[in-house]
Amino acid sequence: MLIKLIVWGVFIYVIYRALRNCLGVSGKQRTRFHGKIPGNVDNEMIKDPVCGSYFPVRQGVRFFHEGKYIHVCSQACRDRFLNELAAPDKE
Repeated sequence: MLIKLIVWGVFIYVIYRALRNCLGVSGKQRTRFHGKIPGNVDNEMIKDPVCGSYFPVRQGVRFFHEGKYIHVCSQACRDRFLNELAAPDKE
């Protein structure tokens, strides 16, 4: 009798977990994206404002300028961006 009760308990628990996973219900609201929030994509392709090439955000260089973050593809483009701002306008 006890064995039968344990088998039924395990069976009900397995069904419960399967339904819970299928419905996406979780007490901790876990994600299936290795701990990352699904809306945040770190491999998004963006355009470099200096040279115009496209690159993944995570591989670029990010720096803070005039209250916002600027993303460029390399250190060279960052230096070029800053040098063009520092150079006086030639008109």
